[in-house]
Amino acid sequence: MGIKIKIANQVFTAELESNATADAFLDLLPRTFLMNEMGGNQKYHYLPASLPVDLYSPGTVNAGELLIYKNSCLVLFYKECQTTERYTRLGKVDNPEKLEYLLGRGNVTVTFQE
Repeated sequence: MGIKIKIANQVFTAELESNATADAFLDLLPRTFLMNEMGGNQKYHYLPASLPVDLYSPGTVNAGELLIYKNSCLVLFYKECQTTERYTRLGKVDNPEKLEYLLGRGNVTVTFQE
């Protein structure tokens, strides 16, 4: 399953996981969110509904990973980092090279659509 992610005038594609979390996320689309900055490596937004989860501890999170924290917090990483947090895999941006440039400055409006 693929989705489009629009940030400013750039459109990225992301491949979603084959899981119940991705299916539930797709049911919410299309949506535009104001995503908040956290930690100099990620943007997050609390979704209007809880999603099914299958938590794991990735250790290292790569740029472009799209994850769910707890059961309703959408997280898009724009920079690699180490973490002890637990997430559910949602998907990954196909070519994340420009994410840091576009997302690395304060809060950002991001549109997700099929």
